[in-house]
Amino acid sequence: MKFRRAICLILSVLMALTCLTACGGEAQTATQETQTATLESSDTDAEIQKAIELGFVSKDLQKDYDAQISYAEYCSILDSFVSLISPEAMPDWEKRSEKFHDAEDLMSRIEGAVVLLYAAECCGVDHIGYEYNIALEDLYNGPSFLDEVAWNYPLLPTFHNEPYYNQTIAESEHYSWRCDYDYANNAEWFVEYMSYGNGKTYFDYDENWSLNFADAFTRGDAIRAVERLYENARFAKFIPLSEALCTVSDAALSLASQMPEATYKQLPDWHGYTVVPGNWTVGMGAGMLYDREHIELLGDYGFNFIRAPLDSRVVFNGSDMSTVCAAYLENMDDLIEYCAEEGIHVCFDLHDMPGFYTGGDDSKITLWDDEETQQIFVELWRFLAEYYKDVPSNLLSFNLLNEPHSFDEGPSDEIYSEIMLRAIDVIREITPDRLIFVDTLGVINGAPVQGLADAKVVQTIHSYFLRDGAQNWPSYAINQAIHKNEGELVINGNFPAGTVISANITGVHLDSTFHIKADGSSVMSREFGTEKIGENSCSFIGEEGTGGEYRMYKGLSFGTKLTKDCSQIRITQDKGQWYLLASLTINTGSYSVTFTGNGNVVPAPDVAILNIDENGVVTAENSNTLVLQDRQWFVDLFESYKKFSEETGTLFMVQEFGFNHTIDHKASIAAADDFLSVLDEYKVPWCSWTDGFGPLTYRRIEGWSSQITWGPPKKADGDYTKVAENWIVDVGLMEVFQKHMK
Repeated sequence: MKFRRAICLILSVLMALTCLTACGGEAQTATQETQTATLESSDTDAEIQKAIELGFVSKDLQKDYDAQISYAEYCSILDSFVSLISPEAMPDWEKRSEKFHDAEDLMSRIEGAVVLLYAAECCGVDHIGYEYNIALEDLYNGPSFLDEVAWNYPLLPTFHNEPYYNQTIAESEHYSWRCDYDYANNAEWFVEYMSYGNGKTYFDYDENWSLNFADAFTRGDAIRAVERLYENARFAKFIPLSEALCTVSDAALSLASQMPEATYKQLPDWHGYTVVPGNWTVGMGAGMLYDREHIELLGDYGFNFIRAPLDSRVVFNGSDMSTVCAAYLENMDDLIEYCAEEGIHVCFDLHDMPGFYTGGDDSKITLWDDEETQQIFVELWRFLAEYYKDVPSNLLSFNLLNEPHSFDEGPSDEIYSEIMLRAIDVIREITPDRLIFVDTLGVINGAPVQGLADAKVVQTIHSYFLRDGAQNWPSYAINQAIHKNEGELVINGNFPAGTVISANITGVHLDSTFHIKADGSSVMSREFGTEKIGENSCSFIGEEGTGGEYRMYKGLSFGTKLTKDCSQIRITQDKGQWYLLASLTINTGSYSVTFTGNGNVVPAPDVAILNIDENGVVTAENSNTLVLQDRQWFVDLFESYKKFSEETGTLFMVQEFGFNHTIDHKASIAAADDFLSVLDEYKVPWCSWTDGFGPLTYRRIEGWSSQITWGPPKKADGDYTKVAENWIVDVGLMEVFQKHMK
């Protein structure tokens, strides 16, 4: 991997020397000036240097970065920012800042935060990243950063009671509450939460994770904050489609020529990882860039395939197909550059777009029956095919749509194939050899798409086999959807006093009361279904489609310990039509059995009636309602894909699998080993889902409140090692992954 980096560096130097030779004496003079400027600023960090290069920092401010900054000095930096990012906003900024613009008064950090918000507001970028705000009730679980701030600021006399309003935020589903608060509070939230998803806020924390708003605002603070705002604001700017030019270098393309050939007939032995920059969905913190360090780590560990989710609303400007975000495209180009240096293939995968949302409300999906939405889908792939026409298929591929689904269990094979073929055709018109992936139908462990058997594409599988809370491998699975018309979940056996019963639910229809019953008597009851988002792990509220609200939860758990022996356990639900069961565990002390809810594994709609013997072995009265997931289950699954492949010549690749933090660590390792060994046997390339589901995770920051965490939680019994400044590795899981990388 280091060899590839060296080759890329050599090629870049050669290209630069060629350019200098062509430019003659003028180029030499320019180079000398650049070297002088670099030497003069060698003591600055990269962000300050970037701000200087952008022209934000006048010569007299390029020193004494720990000195307290004045209003006049700060406003001179913001003048340059506004004139560069939104020149049309200069009159608004001049009016907004006229009372303090030229003042020599020195600033505190709270004053710096407020004025930064004023400038962002004038440029129309104060809402960028608003989706990263945490719930208001969580915001105050820790100490307020404004507690020790004085309010006697004569140049900003009203900011602590001046009402704040942003139309985009006011109309947002979850964050409109911010418009009920003043500029002081909003400035706090703006500099802390509304920035990078990689943990870098507009203002830096101290060692105790405090922002110290009462302290002096330094030149370094000010310059870094404006540079970070600039990085974010770039992602709110769009250019005409015709002006978008791919920036992937000739050096990267030269490296690509050394990579294995990748076609629909022959795939390399890929072992991959999903890489998310943070800004792949609309409104979610623009400026969060792909991390070169992340790509280098993946290369060092032997990964040779990266899957990068996209949101068309960030490539295009929402539904406007005439403009694109140049900064976002540059970000995509950078990812290709980093991966070329490491010999890693990149696959861009469409997750979200107007009319289709991977994690959204299925009843609102219109891609399958709306011509305008379908046109956006086709035009996105036409644009990307044209934009990347010079990047070969051994470096870049396209996955047309992530996990096709809809509320009514659609789309059909016929409709899905018809829409995918439209995109395939426009891509092939521009780049006939482009490697194209298309997901199977059924979301998880999906069925092969019959209508694309002759389309010269590779079909992709998403294999999630252990659900939230799973404790064992091999694992028992039942249908996750428990509908009252199909009966109650019943478990028969000998359950002594002290038996612990615990359940994890991810969805509830209507308000309802759940009961755990032992021999017909309720031993535990709990009410769900009336929460607001953010309460009681509630993450989403939707309409069922036939009427009535439903709620989705992130790990909603309940349980009890038996005080008497019993022979039958029932889980019952009052009022609601259905609920979604993630897992149910019964621990008698002599054995522990976990049932995971998985409708993709157990399609039978009947609610299971289960029997557990004294050794913890489980059977079902209807064998179609219970599946034992083990290595043989994987073999049976991939035998079905192999049969389709032999009949049609269609290849398959697994492009998602993984184990979240609620899944037992030992079970994750055992399941991963069995799964990857079967993929080895069937020669199926693979790619895991992103951080926290695979072995590499962005560091978790332990802050002033347990609510502030960047990156997913660790598994309780995992062995984690820091492998770079911002990354930790699950040692056991990485060992299993590498065992199956040839």
